[in-house]
Amino acid sequence: MPVVVKTPAMPTIVCPPTADAAGAWHSQAQAGGVASRFLDSSGRLLGFALTGAASGSKQEMLKQMQAPLPAVPQSGSIAS
Repeated sequence: MPVVVKTPAMPTIVCPPTADAAGAWHSQAQAGGVASRFLDSSGRLLGFALTGAASGSKQEMLKQMQAPLPAVPQSGSIAS
Protein backbone atom coordinates (compact mmCIF):
# COMPACT_ATOMS: atom_id res chain seq x y z
CA MET A 1 0.00 0.00 0.00
CA PRO A 2 1.54 3.31 -1.00
CA VAL A 3 2.13 6.14 1.45
CA VAL A 4 0.95 9.51 0.10
CA VAL A 5 2.32 12.78 1.48
CA LYS A 6 0.18 15.67 0.25
CA THR A 7 2.09 18.93 0.30
CA PRO A 8 1.64 21.82 -2.10
CA ALA A 9 5.39 22.17 -2.62
CA MET A 10 6.27 18.54 -3.45
CA PRO A 11 3.65 15.75 -3.34
CA THR A 12 5.35 12.44 -2.60
CA ILE A 13 4.17 8.84 -2.99
CA VAL A 14 6.23 5.91 -1.71
CA CYS A 15 5.45 2.22 -2.09
CA PRO A 16 8.55 0.47 -0.74
CA PRO A 17 9.61 -3.04 -1.67
CA THR A 18 9.56 -5.70 1.02
CA ALA A 19 12.61 -5.77 3.30
CA ASP A 20 13.85 -9.02 1.76
CA ALA A 21 13.40 -7.93 -1.88
CA ALA A 22 16.45 -8.29 -4.11
CA GLY A 23 16.87 -5.62 -6.75
CA ALA A 24 17.97 -2.07 -7.41
CA TRP A 25 16.49 1.42 -7.60
CA HIS A 26 16.32 3.13 -11.01
CA SER A 27 15.44 6.84 -11.03
CA GLN A 28 14.41 9.19 -13.79
CA ALA A 29 14.20 12.95 -13.26
CA GLN A 30 11.60 14.88 -15.22
CA ALA A 31 10.44 18.48 -15.17
CA GLY A 32 9.12 19.08 -11.66
CA GLY A 33 9.59 15.59 -10.22
CA VAL A 34 11.35 12.24 -9.97
CA ALA A 35 10.09 8.71 -10.65
CA SER A 36 12.06 5.90 -9.01
CA ARG A 37 11.38 2.20 -9.55
CA PHE A 38 12.72 -0.73 -7.54
CA LEU A 39 13.19 -3.57 -10.05
CA ASP A 40 14.25 -7.18 -9.53
CA SER A 41 16.75 -8.90 -11.85
CA SER A 42 13.98 -9.82 -14.32
CA GLY A 43 12.71 -6.23 -14.49
CA ARG A 44 9.62 -6.79 -12.34
CA LEU A 45 8.48 -3.72 -10.40
CA LEU A 46 8.67 -4.38 -6.63
CA GLY A 47 8.41 -0.81 -5.31
CA PHE A 48 8.36 2.83 -6.35
CA ALA A 49 8.71 6.43 -5.20
CA LEU A 50 7.22 9.41 -7.03
CA THR A 51 7.64 13.12 -6.34
CA GLY A 52 6.13 16.28 -7.80
CA ALA A 53 4.80 15.99 -11.34
CA ALA A 54 5.69 12.28 -11.43
CA SER A 55 3.09 11.57 -8.72
CA GLY A 56 0.46 11.37 -11.46
CA SER A 57 1.91 7.94 -12.38
CA LYS A 58 0.70 6.29 -9.15
CA GLN A 59 -2.12 4.22 -10.70
CA GLU A 60 0.10 3.03 -13.55
CA MET A 61 2.78 1.91 -11.08
CA LEU A 62 0.25 0.13 -8.87
CA LYS A 63 -1.10 -1.79 -11.89
CA GLN A 64 2.44 -2.88 -12.78
CA MET A 65 2.96 -4.18 -9.24
CA GLN A 66 -0.18 -6.33 -9.23
CA ALA A 67 1.04 -9.91 -9.18
CA PRO A 68 -1.09 -12.50 -10.93
CA LEU A 69 -2.70 -15.07 -8.64
CA PRO A 70 -0.87 -18.39 -8.53
CA ALA A 71 -2.45 -21.22 -10.47
CA VAL A 72 -4.65 -23.53 -8.42
CA PRO A 73 -3.71 -27.18 -8.96
CA GLN A 74 -6.48 -29.18 -10.55
CA SER A 75 -7.38 -32.42 -8.83
CA GLY A 76 -9.90 -35.12 -9.65
CA SER A 77 -10.62 -35.85 -6.01
CA ILE A 78 -11.16 -33.88 -2.85
CA ALA A 79 -9.40 -35.04 0.29
CA SER A 80 -11.68 -35.72 3.22
